[in-house]
Amino acid sequence: MRGSSACIQYAERTPHPDFLLNAENLSLSRKGRGEIERGDRTMAAQSGKDMLLKLDQTGSGSFLTVAGLRTRSLNFNAASVDTTDQESAGRWRELLAGGGVKRASVSGSGVFKDQNSDATIRSLFFAGTIRNWQLVLPHFGVVEGPFQIVALEFSADHAGEVTFDLALESAGEVTFTAA
Repeated sequence: MRGSSACIQYAERTPHPDFLLNAENLSLSRKGRGEIERGDRTMAAQSGKDMLLKLDQTGSGSFLTVAGLRTRSLNFNAASVDTTDQESAGRWRELLAGGGVKRASVSGSGVFKDQNSDATIRSLFFAGTIRNWQLVLPHFGVVEGPFQIVALEFSADHAGEVTFDLALESAGEVTFTAA
């Protein structure tokens, strides 16, 4: 092929019948503005402002929205436990089902609603206090459990408001209640 350009041609193939069946059952298609069709049900898009972070400020089980969070995220992680040994089939890694440490982290940034919420967050951070928190995910559910504030950062622009970044790590069993 000296001096000529190589050209690759792709043969048109018909998909495997199982793929067509699976693709039909799992397909996502746009229905209309903000709606997605999944199989036989329709789901509306959700507003990010409806995702709320709430704190049990006194330990009494009464949850209040702490601050005006503009961004929020929730992450779940589970460490795996490797049980591979010299007799593992084909030397493939083996994992222990249900083993390992699970954790949840929540992060957010925004502005404080008032001096009270600012003072509460600061005092919990500096004391290293573990409190129950809720993360409300509309049309999905509520994640609740003990969390500790592990990072708190304040920043400001000369012509803007003071903002904060907050990071929470789970400090015990976290529950999920479906909506």
